[in-house]
Amino acid sequence: MAAHPGLVATNISNVPDQNEGFSLWRLLSRALAQAPDEGALPVLYAALGDLPGDSFTGPKHLMHMRGGAELIGRSCAAQDPALADRL
Repeated sequence: MAAHPGLVATNISNVPDQNEGFSLWRLLSRALAQAPDEGALPVLYAALGDLPGDSFTGPKHLMHMRGGAELIGRSCAAQDPALADRL
């Protein structure tokens, strides 16, 4: 079971302005990120939902970056049993 919250507006990336990249990130984050409550939904879905053990959950919208929770398909590499054994 795996889950990702998507793009969530938290204080994890708050550091003093040191360059323009951070300022741009802050603007993008404000425009695109979801609230922490919304980011918790995919994690709660994975933890409490009646889902197969090899499931991957994440947000429904904006390329799986925000909004609700759903099952998400896994990449070919994530489905490779030989690769899983090596990990």
